Amino acid sequence: MLKLALIYHKSISVDLVSEIQKLNSLEIVSPRALPLVISWDQKSSESIVMYELKLKDLINKLKSIVSTSKLFNPRINRESVRGVDELLHHCNQIVVLEKKLQSIFQRIDDLKKELEELESKEKKLEYLCSFGINPEHLKTPYYRIHLYASQDRLMPEQKPPELYYLGKHRCSHIYVSLQPVSLNIEEVDFEGYKTLSELETVLALTKQELKNKSEELSLLIEKADTIYTETNEELSQLLYELTVWRMRFDVLSGMGKTQTLNVLEAWIAEKDYEKISRYLASIFGKNLVILIEGDSEHLEDAPTVLQNKEQIVKPFEYIVRLMSLPSANELDPSTIFLFTLSFTYGMIVGDVGYGIVSFFIADFLQKKYRNSPMAYNIAGFWKVGAVATVLFGLIFDEYFAIHFKDLVKLLFNIDVNTTLLGLLGINLYLNRITQLPLLLGYTVIIGSIYMALGFLLGFINEFSHSKKHALAKLAWFMIIVAGYLVIPNFFFGSSFINLFAKEVELYLGISLFLASAIILVYAEGVAGIFEIPGLAGNVFSFMRIGAVGIAGVILAEIINEAFLHSNRDMFMYLVSTLLFIVLHTLNIILAMVEGTIQGARLNVVEFSTKFFRGSGREFRPFGYPAFSESSDST
Repeated sequence: MLKLALIYHKSISVDLVSEIQKLNSLEIVSPRALPLVISWDQKSSESIVMYELKLKDLINKLKSIVSTSKLFNPRINRESVRGVDELLHHCNQIVVLEKKLQSIFQRIDDLKKELEELESKEKKLEYLCSFGINPEHLKTPYYRIHLYASQDRLMPEQKPPELYYLGKHRCSHIYVSLQPVSLNIEEVDFEGYKTLSELETVLALTKQELKNKSEELSLLIEKADTIYTETNEELSQLLYELTVWRMRFDVLSGMGKTQTLNVLEAWIAEKDYEKISRYLASIFGKNLVILIEGDSEHLEDAPTVLQNKEQIVKPFEYIVRLMSLPSANELDPSTIFLFTLSFTYGMIVGDVGYGIVSFFIADFLQKKYRNSPMAYNIAGFWKVGAVATVLFGLIFDEYFAIHFKDLVKLLFNIDVNTTLLGLLGINLYLNRITQLPLLLGYTVIIGSIYMALGFLLGFINEFSHSKKHALAKLAWFMIIVAGYLVIPNFFFGSSFINLFAKEVELYLGISLFLASAIILVYAEGVAGIFEIPGLAGNVFSFMRIGAVGIAGVILAEIINEAFLHSNRDMFMYLVSTLLFIVLHTLNIILAMVEGTIQGARLNVVEFSTKFFRGSGREFRPFGYPAFSESSDST
């Protein structure tokens, strides 16, 4: 990335900003402070903002009452942006339309409130009429009958002796009493109605009023539908152009200015600099001078551009974005995660059958949730991880937790005494159940390799930023190398590297460790020494690869034992087959989730912290706004 200073005559301010917006290649930043002189019509700027807000509110209100079936995406001509004066002239129609719609909006709001009240009244009247009682019979000069309704029937100990149960009416239990009862139940109130016929008359009038107001509301909504259909495309285009000009004025208001010159600072991708600078020079000539102020390696505020064009890397770029964007002058971990995250995931799941099925599950999820970034990218990761799962499944000789020779025997009744890789002449085999200690040993070695790779990448990241920090990363890397020289000799009496005699490797390792410790104290202080046991913890964390993988294998073997060799009665055979498929599918999904969680933890918490700083900000070039019918804002 390059940081540019554009110095130009104030007469071309608006035209220059318009061209930059069309190019969509420069990110505008606030320039250093200079004396401010307003060089454009401030009143026009304020009018643009006012009309944009007013039109946005008008469109949103119109959309809120229009029938869903009438909504449509307007066609926006993104290249057609009128001048300020012409645009403001057309904005007069906003005021006219606003006045026309205001009465419609108000009447619709009033009708909705009235309908809500009438519906409540209708419901209550229907309930009262359903008793078939003349209200006047409930009250005489000598007594008054009180009716009570309760959703739940009262328990004997809750019911006072003066309260009598009549039975269930609709969804309520009805009680009667000759005197008021102080219980938390609702009294049926006839609200002063004298006769049943009076109740029924009021109910009929209420229904008619409801019908009339509903018809009036429908007519108003139809009218709004017509207005929306006729004006939506024009209003949306107008809103788009207002938004474009508001963005331009935002840039103009932040420029540094002198009496005759303006200064604009911007970031641009280095690959675009020559083309863009030539283009702008051809338009504005001597009225514009472009200077390079610096690049992303020497300026801290540079934005980040992730340039991963390969589709296979995109899911891992999404994971990086969830963590934090890398700063402009550090490595993008997306491609690194493509290999390291897929490796740990594949080693955890590690089954040929599971890998093939999980690939199709992931492919289905990608197609179903194409519009959900999280679901789409996680499914994309699972597709890549499925390939690694198949490869490790071949090494572990697992096909739905069945060994190759047993699978061939089961399907074809043929005796084979080797693995599929063995048939191909490749001598790679590790049984995760019977060779668990060896598997855990391998995971520790893999963990140390991950840590060493992380520190090497950290050295590369820090070298141009801070030599002292880079030296610390190199010291950590050398501590791991020292561990390879010392630990096998000291604890197991054997050499891991076999380059020198055992004693030479041991003393060389100890010397390398002491030298690394001294460098670490210089680079990170004494506290760095106390973090060495933490490095061992990071390495041993990779043993979870073996532990989680073994849990999945055991579950799969239990499923096989229970349903693979069941009774050959046709009914039981069908039931067993169905359960075999369902339970293995559930175990596959569980393995996919566990592989993702545990693999992500190892890569994000243990591995990436050794080299990844993050805290970058994305490059956002100044261009035309993204605009659609569903957007509430731009």
